[in-house]
Amino acid sequence: MALFQNHPETAAPSGQDLATFPSRESAEEAINYLQSKDFPVRQLLVQERGLTRSNQVVGVVTWPKALLSGFTRGLMMGLFLALLFVLWKPAWAVFAPLIIGAFAIFRAIERLVAWAIRSSSAGYPIAFSSSLTAEKHVLMTSEDYYTARRLLLDDSRFQSAVVEQDAPSNVTSGPTEFGSGSDEQPRYGVRLTPDARRQLRAQQEQLKGQAPAASAPNLPPAVSQTPEKKQENSPGREENGEVSEETSPNSDLNDAR
Repeated sequence: MALFQNHPETAAPSGQDLATFPSRESAEEAINYLQSKDFPVRQLLVQERGLTRSNQVVGVVTWPKALLSGFTRGLMMGLFLALLFVLWKPAWAVFAPLIIGAFAIFRAIERLVAWAIRSSSAGYPIAFSSSLTAEKHVLMTSEDYYTARRLLLDDSRFQSAVVEQDAPSNVTSGPTEFGSGSDEQPRYGVRLTPDARRQLRAQQEQLKGQAPAASAPNLPPAVSQTPEKKQENSPGREENGEVSEETSPNSDLNDAR
């Protein structure tokens, strides 16, 4: 079983944003506060975002500076190797100064040659001091998000730094149930174009206007009295006339009484 990994972990740790701070010190203050509240700080992560590299000009590199810089680095390397050599072969400790001097001279010559290659007629090489600065430091957590958020909101120092929760989105990346997406075929019915939709709306309004006229009651036409019916009624009238003539004497008797 391997005790050490042969390559570093390249995958960035994941987590949910808790708060945003302008400096690393303020983020460390929030971590100390969460630790005082018995929150497991091993779940926390500080991520630097908006990194900017700044190269501060230190000065011009001349050949004495290059020679001195190479000699100093060679001397440090020689001391380290001489110490290992003495621990491995204590009897050969007399060769330690020779090893230190050889490495110091070799590194000094190497730096001098590199300076000569980089130098040009335009001037000497420029020495820079590089530094990385972050625009913001984001405090993240891999677990117990709501617990950490509640603890930070309880303290007025971190309330303004807490990240607001994003509103849930109703838009799904997959296919919809009824095929209502703009790039999907509808599963039920037909999707109408704007012109066809306006035409359908006009037809519906026209049908609504015709509906009251169609709902009015239809009255039956007046039946005209035909000559045949007049002829059928005439005998009845004649009978009525006869009856009236027959009853006329009785009316005189009634008057006499």
